[in-house]
Amino acid sequence: MIGISSSSAGVLLLPKPGTREYTVLDVVGGEKQYPVEAQYLYSSAQDWEEIEGTDANALLEIATREYWLERTVSLLRMAIGGLESSLEKRVLAHVEEILGSRVSSEKVLDSLLIAPLADQCSSVALTRSALNNGFSAVASILDELVELQPLLRRLTDRWLGLSVAPFRNFPESKQTIWKTVAEKCGMKQLLKAKNKNEFTDKWNLLVFHFPIPQLRSGIQTLGQEISQLLFPQEDQEKRMTNSVLEKSEPVRRYEQERGGSDYEIYESVKKQITAIAEAVSQGNDNKAKKFLRELIQQQISSSGGESHAVKSLCNIAQRCADMFRTDFEVICLDEALQLNSSDPWTLIQYGDYLKRVGNYVGALNSFEKAEQLGESVVAKSSAADVYSQQGDYARAIRTYKDIPNWHDRPAIRTAIADNLRRMGRMDESEAAYMELVDLAKQGLLEFVKNEARSKIGIAKVAKIRGKLDDALQIYRVILNRKDIENRDRLFYKLELCNVLKLMERYDEAYSIVDEVVQEYPFAMQARFIRGSILGLLDRALEGLGDLPESSSSRSWREWMRSYYRGLLLFKLKRYGDAKKNLVEELSKAIASGEEKAILRMAAALCFLGEDKIPEVDMILSDIPTLHDCHAHYLYLVLKLHLATRKKDLAMMKSLKEQISGLQVENLGLEKAVMALGKGNFTLALTYETDAFLKLAA
Repeated sequence: MIGISSSSAGVLLLPKPGTREYTVLDVVGGEKQYPVEAQYLYSSAQDWEEIEGTDANALLEIATREYWLERTVSLLRMAIGGLESSLEKRVLAHVEEILGSRVSSEKVLDSLLIAPLADQCSSVALTRSALNNGFSAVASILDELVELQPLLRRLTDRWLGLSVAPFRNFPESKQTIWKTVAEKCGMKQLLKAKNKNEFTDKWNLLVFHFPIPQLRSGIQTLGQEISQLLFPQEDQEKRMTNSVLEKSEPVRRYEQERGGSDYEIYESVKKQITAIAEAVSQGNDNKAKKFLRELIQQQISSSGGESHAVKSLCNIAQRCADMFRTDFEVICLDEALQLNSSDPWTLIQYGDYLKRVGNYVGALNSFEKAEQLGESVVAKSSAADVYSQQGDYARAIRTYKDIPNWHDRPAIRTAIADNLRRMGRMDESEAAYMELVDLAKQGLLEFVKNEARSKIGIAKVAKIRGKLDDALQIYRVILNRKDIENRDRLFYKLELCNVLKLMERYDEAYSIVDEVVQEYPFAMQARFIRGSILGLLDRALEGLGDLPESSSSRSWREWMRSYYRGLLLFKLKRYGDAKKNLVEELSKAIASGEEKAILRMAAALCFLGEDKIPEVDMILSDIPTLHDCHAHYLYLVLKLHLATRKKDLAMMKSLKEQISGLQVENLGLEKAVMALGKGNFTLALTYETDAFLKLAA
């Protein structure tokens, strides 16, 4: 049965059997209207459409549902546009009632997402008003509406940018098709699609609303075009994957002779690479090396060249880096460079490896060669990373800004913000992160992808300033997101643990880092942090199990082993072994900036334990300004410890005044100050040692 309805008017026309006349129904009350009166009452309605149902009751149900949806959406749009406060409250109360009984919130949200908001701020204010008045259903819709605006602007921008060609087969206008998309497709789910497949699967549901085959084909074409605009990186990745399979004509003939296809070969190589990676992850190096030799020999012989073998080696090397197996990573990279020493991406990867192990000269040489071979942007960015690790933050920033169009590259801008933070320029750094977050809210794709990193930067600034609750909240929110890559998630968890340590929530921190260690058994940084937490839990001996002595090559972060190991040994009163780690080993550490200052302070702690006051005095007199409030607090306490040992009353008074002026909560250091006041130096050393263990040096 076919009826005609107007959602705006709330009217349903039911055909009278055997005639050309209609029964006119008011869908709200279900009452019949006189046709003559109805002609005048509803003549202004412009949204008449045919609806289909099994009978009159089914048609009435559909028309009623559509009426309440239209009414709800219209009222919310009116409220968003701005109303006098008392009228606004009445409108929101009415909408709250409707949402509770007559219409789906999801349908309302989808209808509101037909176009981006002209003024997002007004919606935020309206959300606040709804919450204050107890209209939770309304507030929930408005909150999600605001949250989805960047994604909506992104989609509408791509839609408006489509050429006219795909629309030529449609009798409807471009605007009408978009209205169908908004009403029938489920805009919320469409906007939240994470990849091309998710988007096209949802989009293709539209074909059921276009009965003509040509139109269905046109809808699918539209979906393909707009998904390519939304997810261009997937096409790029596909091209990169396909490049592995590029073959010369002789090779193609060889494949035909043996009956293998490009796809079959590609799938075979994928399986072999996965098998090698699994063997590496299990520590079965002999098996991994055997599989690796077989793969390389196979690729060289089948392709007539080394290019595919080099790509495979770089792929495996990256997987090893993700598993923190730098020893196997360098085996793959060395092999790749032997096959082709002029492959720019191999040089980039090799330089990155050298940077991580602290061979800065070698890394810069490798990046320079890659730049000469055409990889200018990545090479310059990587070189800037080296300068940052060396502590030359100003040069790092200059190098980043030497990259063409750096202002449009969110990763570069984030790196600049990071270096401003390391320089102690906190206000500038925080402003830079906030600007990146604002750009992400505008729906700019690359900035959206980088948003999490920017927010993590804000969390790091908060931690440095002692705003631990703020930092904790940001980490929690980010880690609950499903769009974070595994490697990033790992480091965010470790940074969260460092915040929890400062908050003395040791059990919680241990639970998180222990999970990380189970997932990434070769991630030594995770083991170092777990060892430090065990020390704070008075399980120092157990913690040493995560911090064994090592004769392996020293990496950029390898000094953490000696730092935490020395502190645990100090807690166990093994002062000779502690000194070896905190003084002798840390003197060779590849550290810079504030990290280097903290390591020097750890050496001072060691000398305090030996009552070597002149050495402590010399070290603490040469500590640069510390930007981290917790590190600065510890520095002042060490200075107070020294002054108390020297019985320098004037200095003691000055330092106590400085400490009392700190707005930093650190119960351990407060107890250290109290112990020093009582002349209990041994107890003070215990609290100071724990303070070092809590620092993420």
